[in-house]
Amino acid sequence: MKLSIRNIFLWIAAAAVVLFGMTMTAYADEYDLWVGGTQVTDGNLNDIPAAEGETKTGTASFDPATKTLTLNNYKYEGKGLQSSLGKGSAINALFEDEFVIELIGNNVVKVKNDNDSAGVNINYGIYSSNDLSIQGEGSLYVSADNGKVQNFGIATSDDTLTIAGACTLNAHGGSGDCIHSYGIYSDSIYIKDNCTVNAYGGNCKSTENSYSYGVRIQYDVNITGGTVKATGGNASVSKGIQTPAGTITIAPEGDFIDFEASGGTVALNGNVLNKIPGVGWTDVQGEGEGVDIPEKENAEPLGYNKVRFGIYPLWVGGTKVTVKNLDDIPAAEGETRKGKASFDPDTNTL
Repeated sequence: MKLSIRNIFLWIAAAAVVLFGMTMTAYADEYDLWVGGTQVTDGNLNDIPAAEGETKTGTASFDPATKTLTLNNYKYEGKGLQSSLGKGSAINALFEDEFVIELIGNNVVKVKNDNDSAGVNINYGIYSSNDLSIQGEGSLYVSADNGKVQNFGIATSDDTLTIAGACTLNAHGGSGDCIHSYGIYSDSIYIKDNCTVNAYGGNCKSTENSYSYGVRIQYDVNITGGTVKATGGNASVSKGIQTPAGTITIAPEGDFIDFEASGGTVALNGNVLNKIPGVGWTDVQGEGEGVDIPEKENAEPLGYNKVRFGIYPLWVGGTKVTVKNLDDIPAAEGETRKGKASFDPDTNTL
C-alpha cells in the first residue's frame, strides 16, 4: 500500500502529538510541597493522594499561581514525609515566598511516627520554610507526636505566621518521649479578625530539661482580634507564650478580643504591651479573683502563671463588658442597678 504525502504528514503529526504528550507526562511540573507524604505535581494537584500505603479522606488541592493549598474536609493521619535529616512532616512547604492554607469544612492533619522509627527525631504537623498564612472559614486540628527530640504542631523557619479570617485552628505540639513540644513555632505571629486559635504544648514524658510551649516566637506576637488560648504542657519548663527577643502586643482593632495564656513556669515570657485591662493569677488554673492588670502604654514583663485579657461586643446597663468587670457588671457612670449581671465568655452566656 502506498502512502500519499498527505497521509505521511498526518501520520507524523499524530506521532508527534503522542510523543509530546508522553514527554509532558514524564516531565510534569513538581512543586516544593508535600501533603500526606506525597509531592504535589501538575498531575495530582486537584486531589493530592496520601503516600502509598496510607489513606486520607476529603480533598487537598493546590493552586501554584497563588501557592495556596486548600483543605476541604481533609483528614490525614500518618508518617508524612520523612527526610534524611531525621524529620517527619504531614505538610511540608519549601517555597521561597509566602505559602497559604485555605480552610473549608473540618480538617485534621496528624503526623505520628513510632518512637522506634529509624532516625525520626523531629515531627512537624505543618512546616513552612517561609511565610505562612492560614485563613478561611473552616477549621483545622493539627498535631505532631512521638518525635524523639522535638514535636511541632505548626512551624515556620525564621518567618511570619499569619492567622486570619473566621477560621478555627487547634495546634498541638503532641506528647511522648520528646524533649521539646511546641504548639506553634515561628519568628513572628499575627493573629487577627475573628479567628479562633488554640495552641498547646504537649506533655513530655521526660520532665528533666524538657520544654513545653503553647507558642514559641523569636520576636513579636501581635494579637488584634479573635479568641486566642496558649497553654504550656507538662515539662520542666512550661510556658503559654515564649518571646525571647520581642514583644507580646494585645491591641484589639475591633470591639472583640479574648486572649488567655497559662504555663507552669509562666504564662507569658517576654515584654507584654496590653492595650486593654486583664486579670492575672499565680496558679495555672486561675482560681479565685486574681489580680487586676491595668492597660499599659509601655511593654513590661508579667510574672503570672495564667492571664486573661478581653473585651466583648456586649454592653449591659450602658457598660461595655471586659475581663475586668464580667463577674459583676456595673451600671454606667451616674446610673444605678439592682441585683447582679455576669458574663461567661466561654459560653457567651449573660
